[in-house]
Amino acid sequence: MFLHRLIRRQFDKDRFPCILSPLTVTYACLYSTETAMGVSKKTQDQSGYDYAMAVMKMCDILHLRHRKMWLYPDLFFNLTQYAKKQVKLLDTIHSLTKKVIRNKKAAFDKGTRGSLATTSINTSEIEKPKSDAGKTSTVEGLSFGQSANLKDDLDVEENDVGEKKRLAFLDLLLESAENGALISDEEIKNQVDTIMFEGHDTTAAGSSFFLSMMGVHQHIQDKVIQELDDIFGDSDRPATFQDTLEMKYLERCLMETLRMYPPVPIIARSLKQDLKLASSDLVVPAGATITVATFKLHRLESIYPNPDVFDPDNFLPEKQANRHYYAFVPFSAGPRSCVGRKYAMLKLKIILSTILRNFRVHSDLKEEDFKLQADIILKREEGFQIRLEPRQRKAKAL
Repeated sequence: MFLHRLIRRQFDKDRFPCILSPLTVTYACLYSTETAMGVSKKTQDQSGYDYAMAVMKMCDILHLRHRKMWLYPDLFFNLTQYAKKQVKLLDTIHSLTKKVIRNKKAAFDKGTRGSLATTSINTSEIEKPKSDAGKTSTVEGLSFGQSANLKDDLDVEENDVGEKKRLAFLDLLLESAENGALISDEEIKNQVDTIMFEGHDTTAAGSSFFLSMMGVHQHIQDKVIQELDDIFGDSDRPATFQDTLEMKYLERCLMETLRMYPPVPIIARSLKQDLKLASSDLVVPAGATITVATFKLHRLESIYPNPDVFDPDNFLPEKQANRHYYAFVPFSAGPRSCVGRKYAMLKLKIILSTILRNFRVHSDLKEEDFKLQADIILKREEGFQIRLEPRQRKAKAL
């Protein structure tokens, strides 16, 4: 598998140390380039890696401007070395998008239509759980409105399961424009940049925190590995969408990771009208900026008993049903919530299951040793340092 080879290529030992950030950012970027732009990982050149590194360095500059008041005004910032670096980094970031759009449009002009590569196995042969025709099932633990019988984009339709060709995000936009939709090349570029920029760095942080927690909590990692062995056995076939629906325990561990270490620790909103607080007679005026500290919200003891303890059982269905609608908002909520949350969860499941099917994770640091850094996204100041040990897959139990 591509990710397996990527790790082994960088660390050619039986048991090796690994600093996750560059690795997970690189893979998440390559994954996003394939699904957002329709460019296969097999054909991507150095520009994919350069893009990932440019985004990381660009985030460092943005965070620097947040912390140093004298860099706020462009007048002063443009006199620094960071301004020159920013120009080069933005050129790298935008050039990849422009290059892919240019090539895609040329292919469209020749009548070629792109789609994501189909899997090399026949997914129709994989057994599906029996269900009523037309029934909508909910990805366990993800649908924020399920207790109120609401449906959102994280619900799974039965006809979503199986083998089919899907257009990449860029192909979909280009085809819409060709069919008469009022969308310019600049708007297409901005939409793709948004998916690329927001869709890989947050995923990299989420997967890095997840693997760190697996390294700390070996008994929990045992259960995740057992679940993956039950699903895949000793096969090295790629994961399918149906497989991800069966990753119940991995999903709970992932949700608990996002609870304790949300990639976006603070959410800001601008009020469009006056808002009276439910807790008092105070009125917050329209135009005010409201910040929601997701990191703090997810650690309220009134909502989560022992909030500083990593406990995947916090996301058992019965416990979720008894919590407030907005008690867990790693992707924000409401009309301004993350448009790619379903995509993010699927991507995380694929990445993490692929790693844990091939490696066991070890960490020399405990949770209390983590030094958190509130950058553009939540990170660890010391880096995500773990050790990966190749493991032998076990055949399915009969």
